[in-house]
Amino acid sequence: MRIPKQENIIKPSRLSPAEQTRLSWATRIASYQEIPVDYQWFFNLHKFSEIEFPFTVITPSYEGFLHRYQEKMVCLFGAKLYIVDKTSKSSLSFNFQEINLMEFRKVLLDSSITICGVEDSGKSVKVDMHFNTVTEGLFWEIMRRIRQFFFQKITVTEKPYFDELRQESFKFASYCRNCLIQGEKVMDLLWQPELIENHIPIWLPICKKEWFDRIVFPNHLLLITNQEIILIREDELENRKEKYGAIWQMIPLSKIYSIDQTDIENNLRKLTFRLDDGTNINSLFLPQMKERIEKAISHIN
Repeated sequence: MRIPKQENIIKPSRLSPAEQTRLSWATRIASYQEIPVDYQWFFNLHKFSEIEFPFTVITPSYEGFLHRYQEKMVCLFGAKLYIVDKTSKSSLSFNFQEINLMEFRKVLLDSSITICGVEDSGKSVKVDMHFNTVTEGLFWEIMRRIRQFFFQKITVTEKPYFDELRQESFKFASYCRNCLIQGEKVMDLLWQPELIENHIPIWLPICKKEWFDRIVFPNHLLLITNQEIILIREDELENRKEKYGAIWQMIPLSKIYSIDQTDIENNLRKLTFRLDDGTNINSLFLPQMKERIEKAISHIN
């Protein structure tokens, strides 16, 4: 029997399932003593204040998982966001006022955040970062600090409970309440239940109806506050009857260049937010929502 060379033998991982799972967690760096060697060059370059250590998070590489991601470090200092790449030893930097859109997505334990804005070099940049939902609180804190920058005046201190929406969807009412930040006043809310079409072939009279369901649009809503718009929707790609996650898109009102609503096929209304950098954010509604949409646009204007 031929014995393979030592270098060709694949050694099984000695990590336990729990240890491997922790490799998908993001980690908080709270002091200069905790900075990994791969990122020390960045702190040596910027020489941040010794008194106030920047809010710093390192995203996971998902080592040992089917899909791997590039590890990054996110750093907030003053009104500046830095995103540092471990491999290339390069960084992007954004002033908070140049961030046009933040998107948070989660399905069960899989979460990600997307930052879109104009980087200090003048280029429009989109950055995606993935992590285990167990550590989502770190990224909600990053988004909170950036969003809070746009709030010039605190007008309210109590968050609404969205009682009417709770009757339609307790989950979305909770999403709305939890994503609001200090001083944010709700101006309007548009709730749109999902629209599903079903096309069962005539030659298949005996089959499960859901096999041929097509989601035209998922459950979603538009939340308008005195400082931003928040779009929340379920992920139509999640192949489960019960959706366990959602997608949040947060846009400062000052970044909206124009708002259009148009009729599309099946008499649906398409609401389009055009941002300063040319990005278009679309949301679909049933035709009977036309007057409500116009009222919502008036609030934004």
